[in-house]
Amino acid sequence: MEALQAARPKATVVATPRIIKPAEEALWRVLLTLEGADALLVRSAGLLVRLSELAEEEGAQLPRLHGDFSLNVANSDAARAFLALNLHRLAPTFDLDASQLCDLSAQLLPTERSRLEAVIHTNVPIFHTEHCVFARCLSKGDSYKDCGHPCTRHSLHLVDQEQRRHHVLADSGCRNTVFNAQPQSAAPYVSRLLKAGVRHLRVELTDQPGTVVGPLLQHYADLARGEKAVDEVMAWLNDNLVDSTGRQPGVTLGSFRPTAERAWDSLRPTAAEERANRRRGAFEHKDMRGFARPAQAKRKISRLTS
Repeated sequence: MEALQAARPKATVVATPRIIKPAEEALWRVLLTLEGADALLVRSAGLLVRLSELAEEEGAQLPRLHGDFSLNVANSDAARAFLALNLHRLAPTFDLDASQLCDLSAQLLPTERSRLEAVIHTNVPIFHTEHCVFARCLSKGDSYKDCGHPCTRHSLHLVDQEQRRHHVLADSGCRNTVFNAQPQSAAPYVSRLLKAGVRHLRVELTDQPGTVVGPLLQHYADLARGEKAVDEVMAWLNDNLVDSTGRQPGVTLGSFRPTAERAWDSLRPTAAEERANRRRGAFEHKDMRGFARPAQAKRKISRLTS
């Protein structure tokens, strides 16, 4: 509540938990009672359907609903289906590159594409788990009842074999999300997205000090208005963006980079195909040593019995 009030007069969107189990309805119902929340970021299809039912059956007054990338909208049919569930905005899946995002926008009606939201800067969530790293590493407790809530006081990162630091955040259900250490940026494609009819651009920040936030948002705003060149923005991001540990992770194009579909014969065989190939190879080897194949053996038997 204090954070919502401190953000005024700016609009605020409160993120719902990524996973909600049947007995955890209180986790999202409390969000409907928040004063000052202008919208909810809906991260699961189940919650979106439940909220729609709540509005229809109980006449509940809902804030605006924003659909997150985790709804996995990758085509126009899915986009229309979700937009029909009273979504004010909808972020397509990260599985789409910049060209595919533009194609998706082009396949929608103007009133539909105007509700698309492209996440142009983010540390992509790469892992979501019910295991709480905070409770395991920073307390002697086993659950929220006795852990002391270290997640509210400490910043935690997982360090991989290449010394990259992946930020960990806990949600209201004590589940942890691990974010990629290096953010991805769609700066080179912002102009194309705007021309394709995308009107909402989202910048997600989870692990950046406050001193970086203002300049970063200003660079993206200037880019969208055509007041800064792409090279200038990318150079600033690589030279000035730091995480909460003071490291400079740089940025990557990540999933935004358009890639051509690989030729089918260039793909590695699946495990099932490899097993079938091994069986076929062994069978052919036996055949070369004089063993008859099943079809040939059947014909020989039929000749002997006729």
